[in-house]
Amino acid sequence: GTSNCSGGCIKNWPAFYAKKIVIPSTLNPADFGTITRADGTMQTTYKGWPLYYFVNDTARGDVTGQGVHGIWFVIDPFNFAP
Repeated sequence: GTSNCSGGCIKNWPAFYAKKIVIPSTLNPADFGTITRADGTMQTTYKGWPLYYFVNDTARGDVTGQGVHGIWFVIDPFNFAP
């Protein structure tokens, strides 16, 4: 529930925030929330985990950040256990 990405991290992995998101019927809307980051900006969460996107993902559905440095992964809601 805490966003720890700042500095160079936040430049490459900007915080994801959407005031209103469209949630597919296969997902539980209660799993999504919002936190306020230390810098005062808002960030969307999934099951309490802060969401980010990769700076080079410019189009809906892009996942070019998948596996960068072997530590970042796209959330798979069917295999996700915080």
